[in-house]
Amino acid sequence: MITKPCPYCGKLITPESLVCSHCRKVNPFVKASRREKAKNVLVIALVASFLIWIIL
Repeated sequence: MITKPCPYCGKLITPESLVCSHCRKVNPFVKASRREKAKNVLVIALVASFLIWIIL
């Protein structure tokens, strides 16, 4: 059986696990949620606009 380290705590678990038995994170191998992606895009947009403002 293949195991991978949990991205949150490092305990070896199977990639098919729904919950990490150590840190109790649900779906530890699922990509970032839409809210986290939107937050990252907002931060990038703010940094880009700040840099453009400094250049001009």
